[in-house]
Amino acid sequence: LISYEVPMVLSLIIPVMLSGSLSMNRMVLNQDIWYVAYAPLAAFIFFITSIAEVGRAPFDLTEAESELVAGFNIEYSGLKFGMFYVADFLHSFTISLLVSVIFLGGWRGPGAEASPLLGFVYLIVKTSLVNFLIIIERASLPRFRIDQMMDFTWKVLTPVMLVLLVLTALLEKLMIMVGMTPWLRTGVMFVLNIVLLFASDSIVRAHLARRPRPDVRGKERPVARPENFFSQPGSGA
Repeated sequence: LISYEVPMVLSLIIPVMLSGSLSMNRMVLNQDIWYVAYAPLAAFIFFITSIAEVGRAPFDLTEAESELVAGFNIEYSGLKFGMFYVADFLHSFTISLLVSVIFLGGWRGPGAEASPLLGFVYLIVKTSLVNFLIIIERASLPRFRIDQMMDFTWKVLTPVMLVLLVLTALLEKLMIMVGMTPWLRTGVMFVLNIVLLFASDSIVRAHLARRPRPDVRGKERPVARPENFFSQPGSGA
């Protein structure tokens, strides 16, 4: 569990650092420009690690729905079965809400300050869109094995987030000292995130290309054919 919680916490440090507060309300109020534009890679890592945290496919390591028919829910029926499903969907909705508040500006939008009800509508729309992405990736991606998940989080996500966190802190301080505008700072950080994403992808692909693929073929065994159907292997018959 801690393997994907480490990059998730590291990705949360960036919005905390930018807003100067752990308060989600303060984070939303400081998002004149959405944090997803300032740190898209951090938003993406927080999104996928949150999915792993709640055990949704393709990171359903504890449930293994694709291997156990319906997962652990096979032992339940009736109201208990329904409550498990409600809790599962509630988890997805909760992480969608967190992504919307922390990286997508929460309830902020055109006219939201004058009409609080409109802000609520904005928040529901953003949350629904993020939840729709979770449904799409669950239906389209195969399940990760536990060793693949551990390799991905410890060897890829955690180092990438450490590099991104250090670069974000240094560049943000430097750009403020120079006097760059918020939009210009966002553009610079967006380009940095994209460059880091492609650099990480290139490094991972090069590493996988150098690593030899394991031979998973089984040993050759005698196969019954019409001419040797009644003969025993090794008997000389």
